[in-house]
Amino acid sequence: MQKRKSIVLLAVLMCTLIFTGCQTGRPEGIPPQEPPPEVKIVQNVLSLQSLPLYAAIEKGCFQKANLTVAVTTTWNQAESTAKLQDGTHQIMLGGPETVFFLRQQEKNPQVLLIAQASVANGYYLLARKTQNPFAWQSLKNKIVIGCREGELPEIIFENILKKNDLRPFDSLQLVNNLSPLVTPGAYQAGTGDYLLACEPYAARLEKANTAQIVSSLSASDGTLLTSGFMVTHEFLQTNPEICREFVQALAQALHWVESSPPEELVPVAKKMFPTDDESTLLRAVSRYKNLGLWPSSPIVDEVNLQHVQTLLWEEKELNAKLSLKLLYENPSEPEQP
Repeated sequence: MQKRKSIVLLAVLMCTLIFTGCQTGRPEGIPPQEPPPEVKIVQNVLSLQSLPLYAAIEKGCFQKANLTVAVTTTWNQAESTAKLQDGTHQIMLGGPETVFFLRQQEKNPQVLLIAQASVANGYYLLARKTQNPFAWQSLKNKIVIGCREGELPEIIFENILKKNDLRPFDSLQLVNNLSPLVTPGAYQAGTGDYLLACEPYAARLEKANTAQIVSSLSASDGTLLTSGFMVTHEFLQTNPEICREFVQALAQALHWVESSPPEELVPVAKKMFPTDDESTLLRAVSRYKNLGLWPSSPIVDEVNLQHVQTLLWEEKELNAKLSLKLLYENPSEPEQP
């Protein structure tokens, strides 16, 4: 009798193991966890202007949003745009002039801004020696290493020159065909009298006693959307949830950047630029914080975008003014951190 009971119990146990062995171990009704979608981001320059993006990575904001993010730097806005349009990268971080130019040229696929990343120009004018007080007329008959032709920092610079009665390529020699990857080194090697540089390259040259900042190129008449995150219209339509989660994660990072003192931002900056010492990075980050470079919210502000259009119109980069509603779309209002 005892033997018969043992056989019955063994049969029940085997049936139990057979049936449970077909299951994943996940409670009934809960679907298996899918791997987080990978989002490839391309940017045209590696700069501390991108610090909120790297903060979102380092602080785990994207991980909490169930996104895997990879960042590529091309050092060329046109190349970054091509990578976005051909679908090899899903998001581009770059100058907002891109959406204006593509819309004006009716290039497909069309690109939309989904978040603002910086609202001041992070470029400075550097000279080999301190000039106090500085006068724009000092650039007359000098050689200035600028930014790439057609990109927003260069457009802003040429606009400033004209407002100070200086004609680009006439009143001064303007070099604007070099990659931003090589311009600091070229200046340090002795090329040019002045240089346009962003951080931390400006602080790096100061540390080497090669150059001193003599002026900021930030607009004095209000905020200007100087960089933003862009996607193709098709990607936004087919992946609205990814875009929403991305913007929400960015909002968390921007809040952290805004509420943290520069000293707490330096470790993230160090991840971006491991060869720079903390004092150089602290100087660079502090300047950007004082400049108000990073917005408190990623939501595209139409006023900031309008300032870009006004500038492009003044510089005759646009044939006609465009409807701003065609150039951006806020995926959703981010939740409060």
